[in-house]
Amino acid sequence: MRIHQSLRGQFSRVDNSMRDQEFTDDERETIRRGIAKVRGAADWLEAAIDTGQFTFGRAARPAPQGRVR
Repeated sequence: MRIHQSLRGQFSRVDNSMRDQEFTDDERETIRRGIAKVRGAADWLEAAIDTGQFTFGRAARPAPQGRVR
């Protein structure tokens, strides 16, 4: 599927651009928040595929799965 191919391509580019880079604590926290958003979107998409409900409103969003460290 196009979505899968697009995500894999993006992750490959991120991997290459972040290799051997050091991050401050604040930068790591910012990256973790971004990852949590992507994870939430992926969870929503998975649920939408299972249920057939593709409405992206607040009520349709999955509950957070835990706190980002």
